[in-house]
Amino acid sequence: IDYIDLDEIIRDENDKKFIQTLKSYLASDMAGNNKYVDNLFYIGPLYHRIFPDLKKLLFLDVDLEFYRDVKLLYNQFDEFSKTNLIGVGPDLSPHYRQNLQQFRKIIPESKLGDPGPYQGFNTGVVLYELEKMRVNKDWDRILESSAVSHVMSKYGYPVSLGDQDWFTNVGFEHPELFYSLPCQFNSQVSVQYWRPPFEDVFQDYHHCKRPFHVIHKNGCGPTKETCNEVLKKAGMEDFETTDNYTHEPK
Repeated sequence: IDYIDLDEIIRDENDKKFIQTLKSYLASDMAGNNKYVDNLFYIGPLYHRIFPDLKKLLFLDVDLEFYRDVKLLYNQFDEFSKTNLIGVGPDLSPHYRQNLQQFRKIIPESKLGDPGPYQGFNTGVVLYELEKMRVNKDWDRILESSAVSHVMSKYGYPVSLGDQDWFTNVGFEHPELFYSLPCQFNSQVSVQYWRPPFEDVFQDYHHCKRPFHVIHKNGCGPTKETCNEVLKKAGMEDFETTDNYTHEPK
C-alpha cells in the first residue's frame, strides 16, 4: 500500500487553478456533504499528470463490495473506443434531473437528466486511460480555467459531489470521451430519490439487470423504509420540490 500526500502531488500551477476554479462553484450549504470540500474529491481529472508513470488506473470508492474478480472490471478497458478516455457508469437516481431544473426551464426541450445516456455519472468506480489522456488536446483544453467556468455555469447548479459534477457536465458536452461502464460494475443501493416528485420514474433511473459484479453502498437504502428512517434521523425527511439544490451522498 502506498500513501499519497495531496499537498505534495498537487504542485502544478495549472492543476491548482483547475481545483480552485471548480471549487469556486461549491454549494453554499454543504451540510452533510462536508467531505466534498477536500481537494481529494477534485483531482480525478488530473490523474494523468499526477501519476505520469502509469498507463491505466482503476479508481474505486471505499464503500464497494466485489462479487466478481476485479479483472473483469479491468477488462472493460478493452471495450473503449478510440476516443474514450474514461469509463464511468450512470448515477442510478434522478439526482442530476433534480440539479438541472433551472437549465431545463430555460431549455425545456432538453433531455439532459432524463433516464438513459444523459442521466449523469457516478464516480464510485472509474477507469482512466491515462496514456490517452496525456496526448489528448481536447482534454487539455477542457481542464483550462475558462472551460471549467463555462461548463459549470452553463448547467446552473452548484458543485456538491466534487469532480463527479464536473465529469457529468463534461459528459453532456463531450460524450465521445467517455465509455459507458455497465451499471453491473457500479450498482448503487441509494434510494433517496424514491419519493415525490420522482417516485413514479425512480425505477427508470435505478433499475440495473443482475448479476451485480460490484455493489456500491452509497447513500441510504437498499429499501425505501430504511432510507426514510435514515433521512428522518438526519432531518431530511421532507424532499423539497423547489429549485433549491438537494444533496445526495455519493
